[in-house]
Amino acid sequence: MKSDRQILELLATTAGFISGQAIADQLGCSRTAVWKGINALRDEGYTIESGGKRGYHLADNGKLAAPLIQRAMRSTTPLEIKVAATLPSTNAKAKELSTQHPTTPIAIIADTQTAGYGRQGRTFFSPAGTGIYVTLLLPHLTNPLNPGLLTTSTAVVLSQTISRLLHVEPTIKWVNDVNVNGQKIAGILTEGIADLETHGLGAVIIGTGINYLTPAAAFPPEVAARGVGTLEPAAKKAGISRNAFVGAYLDGLLEMLKSYTTGQYMDEYRKRCDLIGKAVTIQQGATKTTGTVQTINDTGQLVLTTGQTFSAGEVTKVRAQ
Repeated sequence: MKSDRQILELLATTAGFISGQAIADQLGCSRTAVWKGINALRDEGYTIESGGKRGYHLADNGKLAAPLIQRAMRSTTPLEIKVAATLPSTNAKAKELSTQHPTTPIAIIADTQTAGYGRQGRTFFSPAGTGIYVTLLLPHLTNPLNPGLLTTSTAVVLSQTISRLLHVEPTIKWVNDVNVNGQKIAGILTEGIADLETHGLGAVIIGTGINYLTPAAAFPPEVAARGVGTLEPAAKKAGISRNAFVGAYLDGLLEMLKSYTTGQYMDEYRKRCDLIGKAVTIQQGATKTTGTVQTINDTGQLVLTTGQTFSAGEVTKVRAQ
């Protein structure tokens, strides 16, 4: 007997409806087994439409599912997609999976995180059913790693995906915050994983947390006080599901990885960066530096009018000149 997962994958990769007999023929099982599998999937929360002789169709009801994400993708780059109802952290799960030495990229997606984190170890609010929490594990890179360009290029890809699908124009706060209407709607955290055997870089992970369908009223007061926002109005207006958005975003990331080291995303990053020309305070550990941002250079560093450059740090204050 074929598994419910195989029925789900077949439904997801079929355009339109497919008959129960066609499913049975392709999977080598009985119509009864197909009927039981369809009902089991419905019990799990999947919406499977049926209509007389037309057969069955898997509808995207918003429930995160690897086959639906794959259906939304166009990339031919090998990619394994893992979706979990709950994880402590998608980045932590990616680190765990890296110890198994995978040979192809893996996308780890969770409906909710119980211990999601961002830069400086800050907690990332990760409610179920509304957010997007996705980490791309890269077990090996075809190009030498450039951390500054990787994070900035990822911010551009996310911004472009939002612009194209939701018809709003995000700005970027150096180095990894994506904002809409002056509020942070997404954060990016890239991390390197050491290979203890070679003492080199074993893998890289790109983690992204997006407040996608989370209502503004759902944010705890301490989160809202940090200037956090949501894409909910734009996402609902555009009618783009989480599965469709994740698929498009992963497409962009996989394409970006082919050429990001050339710096080709930096012009777009500078256009979207909302700090250029403003007075800022940059904190690195216990050290604070105040100055005016002149530009973001071609390696992703923040450059002040004094000539000082920063490849890492946190902009804690922004003031218009």
